[in-house]
Amino acid sequence: MERTMDAAEATERLFDLYRHDVYRYARFTLGDPSDAEDVVQDVFIRVLRNWDRYRGDAAPKTWLWTIVRSSIADAARRRKRQTRRDLAAASTFEEAAEPTDVPLEIEEALRELPQAYREVVVLRLLQDWSTGECATMLGWSESKVKTTLHRAVAKLRRHLSEEGPGDIGSDGGDAHGLR
Repeated sequence: MERTMDAAEATERLFDLYRHDVYRYARFTLGDPSDAEDVVQDVFIRVLRNWDRYRGDAAPKTWLWTIVRSSIADAARRRKRQTRRDLAAASTFEEAAEPTDVPLEIEEALRELPQAYREVVVLRLLQDWSTGECATMLGWSESKVKTTLHRAVAKLRRHLSEEGPGDIGSDGGDAHGLR
């Protein structure tokens, strides 16, 4: 991507190329479609506002993903603050513990993972990034990416196999590449 592009053109181009990837990453990281949509909007507003700060030292995709990770962290902090306010405002425990939408099994399993495991699973398996791209984005070595992914997949397998007969993973495999 050319550094000579104006902010609007660069933002539009990045949006066309990566909006689905940003949404998917945010969706699996945060677990909520509405929060993921907010992240997509926030990311591309930040790109538009900060395009003049992009120096071209890194690939535009790498620069974009630093914004994505920052936006997701901000969304997670907002959600945490809101949850605390909601719990403080709830007059009874039952009111605070009302059932919510039942998430898809794989999303539930992903939410059970530590943040680092979740990030590497989403980037490597769901976004299909290379080990090198993941290492650059996360600031890790390639061997740390591989090790973390291995541990995350093992933990996902255990979680999914504990779900019982008829559930994903109960026959030792699944349709999500977690075999």
